[in-house]
Amino acid sequence: MKTSHGHETFLGGELANSLYESIQEKSREQASLLVESRLTEFIKNGEPRKIAEYVLLFEDENTNLLQKKSGTLQDAKLTFISAASITRHISVDAGLNLQLASAIYEAYIERLTSYKNPDEIYIFIFQMMMDYASRIAKLKSVSSTHPLILKMMNIISTYLYSPLSLADIADHMGYSKEYLCRLFKSETGKTLHSYIIANKITEAQNMLRYTNYCIAEISENLGFSSVSHFHRSFRSLTGITPHAYRLLSSDKCSKYTPNI
Repeated sequence: MKTSHGHETFLGGELANSLYESIQEKSREQASLLVESRLTEFIKNGEPRKIAEYVLLFEDENTNLLQKKSGTLQDAKLTFISAASITRHISVDAGLNLQLASAIYEAYIERLTSYKNPDEIYIFIFQMMMDYASRIAKLKSVSSTHPLILKMMNIISTYLYSPLSLADIADHMGYSKEYLCRLFKSETGKTLHSYIIANKITEAQNMLRYTNYCIAEISENLGFSSVSHFHRSFRSLTGITPHAYRLLSSDKCSKYTPNI
């Protein structure tokens, strides 16, 4: 469906029009508060597509309700840092692991230093919000899983930036490695080892896309035994090398596409 000003919507026509009209009737300051409230709701509920829709509601009008009137680079960076901090707290409240949420925050702040254009930074804010919302959506999708599986997933998220063996997980949980591996496979259809590697590669994709860390640093930060091991794992799961992924991400990724 389309809004009254022609946008295709994910939210549904009536809701999109209602949001647009309610914002049009308010002052800039009031509208900004309403937008922030809605974005908070979408992040907390794990709804990245609704965040994208909210941005598109204002694209034709060249309206950026997060942007300060002066529109300077410094203003944009301060707005980003504030938005990233708030989004991190919202995500932790919604159930995202604190260590992981903080690591994501630090990666985004690192990436921010490379931006020189205020408009690109405001787009980057919404990319960051959609990334967090996507992670929360993933959490919600496994909320009905066996409690031991959830505990294993939480351990993997907590120690994502460390070398983590199956024996380490077994020690943390007080069960045998063999039992946990069988349980994980029967409940998820995946091996525990492949799940660990897949999560590390997903995080590597985010680091390649949003930070300036070199490939060797990413490999080390994520606890891979060597850069060659990281390369093999990355290519096995994505079909391309880490370097190629970084080039494709910077050149071709849509500015509003959530990482899901």
